[in-house]
Amino acid sequence: MIGTVDFRHDVRNDVVIATPRWHMETAEDCRIGFGQCDHYFKQFHRKIDVIFVFDYFTMSGNVMTLWGEYRAKMIENYIRISYRVNPKILVSIASMTSNTKYRTPNREAKSIEEAIAAIKVERTKAGIK
Repeated sequence: MIGTVDFRHDVRNDVVIATPRWHMETAEDCRIGFGQCDHYFKQFHRKIDVIFVFDYFTMSGNVMTLWGEYRAKMIENYIRISYRVNPKILVSIASMTSNTKYRTPNREAKSIEEAIAAIKVERTKAGIK
């Protein structure tokens, strides 16, 4: 089922809040979902901090590996710091597997506010304004 990703750039905190509304079932779903993110993130011309809110995102077990590949590519190309909020169990497992295979970060927060606070701490530790 083709879904969508809602994006909102919180300019004050310089964080993108991405809310996928999708049940990923096929390789085509993964390709299209990545394409939506690719198109949106290109506009920043830099890596950006992102919070993915997974309230409306699920996936079938048969696309976990492929989704993990796309996830790693998205992080490599566009994302500096990212947090997941409310991931379902398969999403968490796919993210952890992707993290292990591609050495990508694997961070979760209980809320958008908690994720923003954690991003600010990471920025401070890294000397990022």
